[in-house]
Amino acid sequence: MLSGDTADDFLSRLTSSSQLTSSISALYNQANTAANNAAALADQARIATTERERLAGEAATAMQEAISASQKVEASLVEQQATAETLRAQLAVLTENRQATEADYAKGEEVRRAAAAAAAAAAAAARGSASPQLDSGQLSDQGWTRPVGGRISDGFGPRVAPTAGASTYHNGVDLGASCGTPVYAASAGTVSYAGWYGGFGNWVQISHGSGVQTSYAHNSQLLVSPGDTVAAGQLISLAGTTGVSTGCHLHYEITVSGTRIDPEPFMSARGATLG
Repeated sequence: MLSGDTADDFLSRLTSSSQLTSSISALYNQANTAANNAAALADQARIATTERERLAGEAATAMQEAISASQKVEASLVEQQATAETLRAQLAVLTENRQATEADYAKGEEVRRAAAAAAAAAAAAARGSASPQLDSGQLSDQGWTRPVGGRISDGFGPRVAPTAGASTYHNGVDLGASCGTPVYAASAGTVSYAGWYGGFGNWVQISHGSGVQTSYAHNSQLLVSPGDTVAAGQLISLAGTTGVSTGCHLHYEITVSGTRIDPEPFMSARGATLG
């Protein structure tokens, strides 16, 4: 207590000093709290900055990957377009070559058939049979003739199979003919088949209308094509031994309404006796 102070003055100053200390303590606490809050906010800011930088990095990576993928797709499209152009060019060349090959084949077929016909005519002339009528008799008044002039070597019906793969029921007749002998259409009609036909070898089938068909098997060479119109006695093939066969001959069949019948009585009834 200062000299001259009263007790009241001392107590007043003591109270003021205590209040000041309390104020300073409160201010200190507030400052400390504010500092702690600032530190916490700084930490949160650092975390937020780190997360933002991470997300920004991921976004940049994703963008780069998208750009790379887009570039790859674009490059693939360019490559596919180039490949398509190359394939179109190759297709054009192949088409042109195929057309040329087909044209050459057609010409070759014409030459082959002409040569075969000439050879057949020459062979017939050498045997003194320049025409089918001389070889197989005159055309009957019903327009039928024998396909070849040989005798019947195997008739129609049941038989012992002459070789492995041959049928035990003969659905036609075999007419003797050496390989290369001209084979003629038995009557006028349209060629419904000309080509390889399993055990029958080179096969020709002619439709004559009214459900009647004649067939000629084991030929060495075919001189007609499907769709050709042929006259009675027209040269259609050369006899041979293709398919299941034991030697050169002509297998001759007649089908009426889908059923194979014995050619002998059928041909005899039309004035063109076989054998």
